[in-house]
Amino acid sequence: MPGVERKMTGVERKMTSVERKMPGVERKMTGVERKMPGVERKMTGVERKMNGVERKMTGVEVKMTGVERKMTGVERKMPGVERKIAWCREKDACVGEKYACGVERKMTGVERNMPGVERNMPGVERKMPGVERKMPGVERKDDWCGEK
Repeated sequence: MPGVERKMTGVERKMTSVERKMPGVERKMTGVERKMPGVERKMTGVERKMNGVERKMTGVEVKMTGVERKMTGVERKMPGVERKIAWCREKDACVGEKYACGVERKMTGVERNMPGVERNMPGVERKMPGVERKMPGVERKDDWCGEK
């Protein structure tokens, strides 16, 4: 019954889509109607992106603009990059040091495996693979087997 605030009966709930579209019956809008101008409604994602409506940025946009954001794992491992730490809100310091705010940061796994090395950089001394470790005296080649 239109205009009456109450739970629908089973019969009403089973109304056909045709009946549901009958005028005067309180109902959910059809997709077509929803797009009609002048109707108060939630915008579609496409429209939101068209007019400069304030919205959550897409991941791509976030990376393009200098928006303050949580770094990606890749960036976090880049040497010497000045960055904001999400939980710390202070500038970065190198591995063993404290942050400007005095918070000690837990090392990344990569850093932990490379004592004395500031960051994981290509070409930096690395932890030997197990194969090489088991072959003392053999000069290391970049081969997986470690043989000369």
